Amino acid sequence: MLALLPDNARGDITASDMRVIVTDLFNRDLITAQALDEALSGIEAATNAAASALASAEGAAQAASTAQSVAGAAVPNTPEGRAALANSVELSTAIAASTFRNAKIDGGAAGNGSTNDTAAIQSLVNALSTDGGGIILLPPGEYVIGGLTLKDDVQLASFAGAFGYQASNKGGVIFRAPTGFTGTMVTSAASRCGIQGVTFIGGGTALRGIDHTAGAWASYKVLNLGGFTGPSMRIAGVAHTVEDVLAYNSWSAAPTTTAGVIEVRGTDHYLHRVESSGSQSVLTSGSLYKAGIHIEGTNCFVSNCVGEFADIGIRVSGNTNRFTGTRADRNFGHGWHVIGAANLFSACHAVQNSKAATNTYDGFLIEAAYGNSFAACEAVIPGGSPQVHKYGFEDKSNNADPAFRTKFYGCESIGDGSGPFQVENWLGATVEVPRVPIRPSDGSTSVDVARSSLVILQGYTTPTVITQFTGGHSGREITLIGNANVTIQNNATIKTSTGANKVLAANLAYRFVHYNGVWYELG
Repeated sequence: MLALLPDNARGDITASDMRVIVTDLFNRDLITAQALDEALSGIEAATNAAASALASAEGAAQAASTAQSVAGAAVPNTPEGRAALANSVELSTAIAASTFRNAKIDGGAAGNGSTNDTAAIQSLVNALSTDGGGIILLPPGEYVIGGLTLKDDVQLASFAGAFGYQASNKGGVIFRAPTGFTGTMVTSAASRCGIQGVTFIGGGTALRGIDHTAGAWASYKVLNLGGFTGPSMRIAGVAHTVEDVLAYNSWSAAPTTTAGVIEVRGTDHYLHRVESSGSQSVLTSGSLYKAGIHIEGTNCFVSNCVGEFADIGIRVSGNTNRFTGTRADRNFGHGWHVIGAANLFSACHAVQNSKAATNTYDGFLIEAAYGNSFAACEAVIPGGSPQVHKYGFEDKSNNADPAFRTKFYGCESIGDGSGPFQVENWLGATVEVPRVPIRPSDGSTSVDVARSSLVILQGYTTPTVITQFTGGHSGREITLIGNANVTIQNNATIKTSTGANKVLAANLAYRFVHYNGVWYELG
């Protein structure tokens, strides 16, 4: 087939031209579709053969040497040269050599758990970055790494499964800090780089697993990080992706300022399916410094993440971030602590928090912030739990401009000791409560309207004087369906439209609005 090429064609044919040649022959009707398929199948077979050769410990050095020579050499455009190129097992290796490197074969890394492989892999990183970038493939093994620096356009990748759980099994990859190492295992200020499919083990002495301080569009996926004296991971810069990551057992010494097992700074980052645990059994301090996840950055997208077993599950000090389907579970203080502004929370949860002391810490605590919105969020203490959270949602922020006040839409609290919501009087949050009807027990003089805005008083058979409505906050409205056996007392916290006690009429509706601790009847 290759003899169809003219012998006197100018120039040489490199290995990477092979696929182009056979496709061009077909396009010029010089070979049949069957011949094209056979040629491409032959190239594919060569690719598989090359991969098998590279995987063989016995032939690794020879295969690497051959691949290097083929990649760099030109084959004369003669019948003999074309035939040799077509039959070369190293064809696919030559094609891939400009993009991929093998940490063991090309870099000389041992991956045996005892040899320090930092310099070997760093050399590959440097070379690939200089040549325009590529991927360093990490064969299964345990690599001793401390102080590695990622550079532009270089990625380290293995074939480990989600969260790197495969690290201790066949096919897994571990990065272990050198004995006594106290620095950061991997640092970077680069762009378009990343790591995938690796378990990081800090050994209880390393400061951090990953510290990405600048750059843009880095990617960290399928990682497992633990055993550090500081955070497992800290990222800054612009538009990095952190996905399918498990972080735990960090901050072996309790932090003395706000901190997170995962810390996110900078802007426009993406966090998806990240689970970050403080791995603690008590509060580290009454100041609640340690969070599972600390979002300090702005304009980030956070979805389906979990912050757990920490002082605070998730702390948000940055602005204009968006959270979806994210949970703060089983923390010893508050579930969420929001001190940033203009963040959006949708379908987020706080589950079984305030573990250090019942009825002391909140599901969601919002303070020193403005313009945050919560939709369909829940604070939940499961039935049978020994503790309750204080408030499901406690909003300590306030603002004279209603546009900048916190807003709650369709949010719910289950298992609170002091109430579902606590807000700042008339300058505080807007809480929209579903118009779910409730029917107080016959003869109830105090009616809890914290979770409903429609009170059905029909059916009272005992003459009753209602003296208070509990669970309200400024701006809330309730509607009562009357009963002739019920009287609403005019007092310090309830003001009727007549200024006197009001006997209700059956089947009529009465509306009251709450303002600054008092319920006022709407005339």
